[in-house]
Amino acid sequence: MTKLPSFGRMPWLPGTFLVTLAAMIIALVFATDQFHTVLSIGTLIVLGIGGGMVTYSYTRNQRKKQKAAQFASADYYASANPFDVTETFPALSPRSKPTSWPRIKAFMRAAPLLGVGIAFAVQPHLGETFFQGKPADSTQTTVAASIFAAGYALGLIWRPYELRPTRLAWTRWTAMVVIITEWFTLLMLFTSLFNGTYPSAIAPILLALAPLVPILIVAVELTRRRLLAEYRGQTLSGPDTKPGRMRALWRSGGARLVVFALGLVGLAVYMALAAPTLHGPSTVVRLWPIVLAVGCALIPRGADVEAQNTLS
Repeated sequence: MTKLPSFGRMPWLPGTFLVTLAAMIIALVFATDQFHTVLSIGTLIVLGIGGGMVTYSYTRNQRKKQKAAQFASADYYASANPFDVTETFPALSPRSKPTSWPRIKAFMRAAPLLGVGIAFAVQPHLGETFFQGKPADSTQTTVAASIFAAGYALGLIWRPYELRPTRLAWTRWTAMVVIITEWFTLLMLFTSLFNGTYPSAIAPILLALAPLVPILIVAVELTRRRLLAEYRGQTLSGPDTKPGRMRALWRSGGARLVVFALGLVGLAVYMALAAPTLHGPSTVVRLWPIVLAVGCALIPRGADVEAQNTLS
């Protein structure tokens, strides 16, 4: 059975935040005096904003090439046989994917890097706040953290990166593991910014809600596959069993993803309501995603031939 299309599309480029984390650590180690502090933070800002602009430009050029390939059939070549009629034949171009909203897609692809660069331009000492695990001490820090989180949230919601079909399956799963690790790390860092105000909860809420779109898309694809298999009679549910969406959702494993999405919504609601009482790292906020992930992994589902080959 073919692979899920969603697994061919990655949120942001896997490893982007891990590289950013390493850059923040290097900047803190290198910042031994005022000159080195300005140099390291300036380099981080330039790499963030500059890398985002380069990514945006590269993506826009790629979209233009894809769009141009759709109209490449206007090119002609002459027949190689001298006895043929003196007409030309159109050169058929390979099929390319539609390029709707190219500027928005290019911006979403560059959003994580732009968010990092702009955040450190607003608050140069944002890295110290993260690694010291202390609450946000100013409005400037809260705004910078919100911009930082918004960049990665936009990249995760839009999911603009696409792996080539020739990539092996283990590379896709490795990329997904890296992305999940980055998301957990981001959430853990940003939950230390609570200072008893509502604005300090904006960044963690953005990160908690960002995975909803890709999670629900994968759940819909799993359910649709299972439902089509039921209509074709490829499941072992019984000859008299009628196809049903809820049964397909449960048997395909998509119910686990829906439960996880609902748990993230509950986490965001909790942070929004309890923001005035949260100061510094919250044990509930940090443990809930881990407990939720383990609980969803333990949710059983019906086992049959089609369900076992869903992700193959």
